[in-house]
Amino acid sequence: MMKGIVFHKHTNTRIKNAGICNTRSLERTSSNAMGSFDIRIQEGDTLQITCEGYLKQEFWITKTENLVLYLEPAVPSLVPQAPQKKGSFFYFFTFLSKSVQKIKGSVIQRKK
Repeated sequence: MMKGIVFHKHTNTRIKNAGICNTRSLERTSSNAMGSFDIRIQEGDTLQITCEGYLKQEFWITKTENLVLYLEPAVPSLVPQAPQKKGSFFYFFTFLSKSVQKIKGSVIQRKK
C-alpha cells in the first residue's frame, strides 16, 4: 500500500474527496478530510485523479514511494493572484482590463 496526499496546485491546501483510480488494476479510493489516501500501485502504473472543481489529471508512477499530487483548478479565477500595489502600472492595467471586459460584456448587438 502506498500513501499519498492531494493538494491544490496554487495554494498547497489539502483536497478532500478526490477520487483516485489506478488505471491498471482499476482499484479506487478517495482522499480523506486531510487530503490523504492509500492505494496499491506498482512502478509504471497510472493514477487518475478526479475532484469537483479541478481538472481531471493523470500521474504516471515512476517511484513507489509516498505520493504528493497537485491538482489544477478547473476555473482560472480559483487561482490566487498576487496583490497589486495601487498606483503601479500593473495595477492600472489590471483595472483597465477588467473595466474593458465589463464594457464588452454589456454591449448589445445590433440587429442587421
